[in-house]
Amino acid sequence: MSKRSKQKKSKLPAKKNLDSLKQIAQTVLDNGLNLAPEYSSLAVAQAVERERAVSRIINKIRRSLDLDTIFKTTTDEVRQLLQGDRVAIYRFNPDWSGKFVVESMAEGLNSLVEAQNQYPELQANISDCNLKCLTDFTSTDTHLQATQGGDFEIDTAFRVCEDIYAAGFSPCYIEALECYQARAYAIAAIYKGNELWGLLAVYQHAEPRHWQDSEVNFLVQIATQLGVAIQQAELFGQIQKHSTNLQTTLEIELQKSADRLARDAEQERALARVIERIRQSLDIDTIFHSTTEEVRQNLDCDRVVVYRFFDDWGGEFVFESKTDQWLPIQELAERNKIWVDTHLQETQGGRYLNHESFVVNNIYKANLTECHVGILESYQVQAFMIAPVFVADKLWGLLAAYQNSGSRDWEASEIRLLTQVGNQLGVAVQQAELIAQLQKAKENADTANKAKSDFLAHMSHELRTPLNAVLGFAQVLLKGEPLTLQQREHVSIITKSGEHLLTLLNDVLEMSKIEAGMIELNAKTCNFHTLLARLRDMFTLKAQAKNLQLIFEKDADVPKYIHVDEIKLRQILINIIGNAVKFTEKGTVSLKVAYIDTSNDPEMNGYSSLLFEIADTGSGIAPEELAILFEPFVQTTSGRRSQEGTGLGMAISKRFVKLMGGDIQVKSIAGEGTIVNFEIKVQMAISSDLPIPSNRGEISLGNDLSTYRILLVDDKYESRFIMKNLLAPLGFEICEAVNGQEAVEIWRSWQPHLIWMDMQMPIMDGYEA
Repeated sequence: MSKRSKQKKSKLPAKKNLDSLKQIAQTVLDNGLNLAPEYSSLAVAQAVERERAVSRIINKIRRSLDLDTIFKTTTDEVRQLLQGDRVAIYRFNPDWSGKFVVESMAEGLNSLVEAQNQYPELQANISDCNLKCLTDFTSTDTHLQATQGGDFEIDTAFRVCEDIYAAGFSPCYIEALECYQARAYAIAAIYKGNELWGLLAVYQHAEPRHWQDSEVNFLVQIATQLGVAIQQAELFGQIQKHSTNLQTTLEIELQKSADRLARDAEQERALARVIERIRQSLDIDTIFHSTTEEVRQNLDCDRVVVYRFFDDWGGEFVFESKTDQWLPIQELAERNKIWVDTHLQETQGGRYLNHESFVVNNIYKANLTECHVGILESYQVQAFMIAPVFVADKLWGLLAAYQNSGSRDWEASEIRLLTQVGNQLGVAVQQAELIAQLQKAKENADTANKAKSDFLAHMSHELRTPLNAVLGFAQVLLKGEPLTLQQREHVSIITKSGEHLLTLLNDVLEMSKIEAGMIELNAKTCNFHTLLARLRDMFTLKAQAKNLQLIFEKDADVPKYIHVDEIKLRQILINIIGNAVKFTEKGTVSLKVAYIDTSNDPEMNGYSSLLFEIADTGSGIAPEELAILFEPFVQTTSGRRSQEGTGLGMAISKRFVKLMGGDIQVKSIAGEGTIVNFEIKVQMAISSDLPIPSNRGEISLGNDLSTYRILLVDDKYESRFIMKNLLAPLGFEICEAVNGQEAVEIWRSWQPHLIWMDMQMPIMDGYEA
């Protein structure tokens, strides 16, 4: 191999554009073009197969890190694909000698690997020249040694020879190649990074061979992948070796520190127990007790304490855990007056502000001041470690472990345990303080809600009482002596005004209940068709009075019986239809009802949807006012102009619709009309689900001459007076009481047939009575 000048050196790039090859192959297969021999259908098919083989071989190479397996697989695959007689991998030594490391060959050929391994046995059968050439080639190629790999370069990392007898080789070299039974060969360099590692060679033995560029390119690609695989395998080997060394070192260290690791593990478990106990309780005393006890037992020390700072950076011991032979810390504090650390007061927390711990193994060897040592002695302390307790960013206090029986070398794991527990205590204190604040806020909110409820109940009572008197006396006047036309008109105005005030009061109280979260659904089975008929009857007279056309429509599949909160649904419809009638001067007001059956949908839990549309041809709502339509106590321009209502009707309706699982939308054009759509969730029902009606008949006085006694109990004279004026003319015997206590006394002696009693009264209210 010392003469290379006549060997063919192709200038193909290391990686050929295989996409172009695919395109050529597809063109040939599709069109049957007459191309040059190297692009014949057979050649193209072989090229495509080689492309697949490259992928297959690369995949096999990448799946393994064992070089023997990689080499064996590669040589077998390459020989099979290129139909060569022998494929071998040659590896350089550091001195640029080398040897064949693996080969794949056809039957009947001599093994080069065995020849170099069994050199002494083959020596007698090989001529001196052949032996020299064989030795030169397989063991020490002087040209390769002299040139440190010859003229293989990364850019032209291959050589080919089509016929050794036509290549101008020396006789000795030709004899050596004949020993290999090689007539033609193609060799690609294997680079490990930038280092020439070895060669991948394909030999043709029986006859010369023209090596196609695609075959050489294939060989170069495989050699490139082998270089990568070799680099990865060696790196993996280094990692394995390093890992083995680390494992050995680790085992030694584990053996040396088994006891220390066991203690660390126990301390980690102790920390986990402490954290778990802290999380299980929100009572700070319980947390302090369990924490100090757990830490003392784990550290096997004499005392563990929790110390809390005051605002002036003085402080006090708030909790401790100790062994039996030591006096309680509070008794020691009282005996020594108090532990006043002037340094902490002057520095406002000292080192602990920086989240530092303070560890002393022996108080007499720690360069402490005499005063400090004296204080520690008075508390029976010989060694200690102290960790800060922070609540958020504020230094709240200290967690300290004391050894009283003597000095002690605190271990790093013990210091770490105390520090971590101190951190957890800070979180626990913060949580406890937050819970206390939330509890206080809840109590304040409950108190405020109760006060609000009491106020609403009181105001309701105080407002309803005079309103009932006004409405009652209006009825008395109408039923009494004949009134003039003007008097009747005045009484009618009084009645309408009182009813209007009562409606306003009911709306305000209803909204207050909603905001206080006191409104709940009370769903029952009802006859929905009857509900709609009664609503239509309710608004018919009002619509006729304004010459409006009132239209009620429902789809044929709208169920007759539904399970719903009938009272709230009626209130929603009254509010919306009432607004439509109120703000429409001509045209129509319509209600349309549709039904969507979703009861079989598992996600709907048996619920279906009722859809309502209320449309009118009234004054409409301006676009800028639609956004505030559902705000409590806010009225649109039309509402303010009518001088009626509180601005609560739509707000209450929206809350009720939401409570019933739906939503509400409004579309309106000023001057043309308004459309209100809303949807609620209902369940279908049957007539047998209707509540059983009571069997009570109409109440009448009858024809007997008995006198019925009625006791009127109310602290308001007006209320008693109006009831007396309504009942006395009917022949009832009336007795009056001003509070619950008086009512009970009269009941015992007089035994009334009926007691008409107010709930809110002084001395004894109606509930107690």
